[in-house]
Amino acid sequence: MGRWFRWGIGLLALAALVTVRWRPPLEGLGAFLVVEDRLEPAVAITVLNGHLPFRAMEAAELYRAGWAPQVALIRSHLGWEDRTLQELGIHRPQEWDWSREVLIRMGVPPSAIRFIDGHPRTTDEEVRTSHRPLQKRNGLSSS
Repeated sequence: MGRWFRWGIGLLALAALVTVRWRPPLEGLGAFLVVEDRLEPAVAITVLNGHLPFRAMEAAELYRAGWAPQVALIRSHLGWEDRTLQELGIHRPQEWDWSREVLIRMGVPPSAIRFIDGHPRTTDEEVRTSHRPLQKRNGLSSS
């Protein structure tokens, strides 16, 4: 057996021992690192992209509970595939189309759904894209 193999086996055994022996303190540290903010009334509830339909469903529940008077969806710019399909006269629903439908079916009136245009590629960019118009309270376009 080579020296690197023995080192690898030793490190693996050490990691297993630490995991078993230190599990309770590590779990306590993990619980300490979790932060949960309490809900507060807001200008709008923003549905981030992804996890369709669950984020829209949660937003609808928050809306119905009265946490905000409107729900915002981020309408990203179409990619080249979708633009090509549109040029061919083919409409493929986008995620925001589906999210809007989920919101309506769960009791959010269409008049309370707003779109924010942008082209975010990451969650951080989505938050920044939605924050600017929501901060002004009048930058949301009607659905």
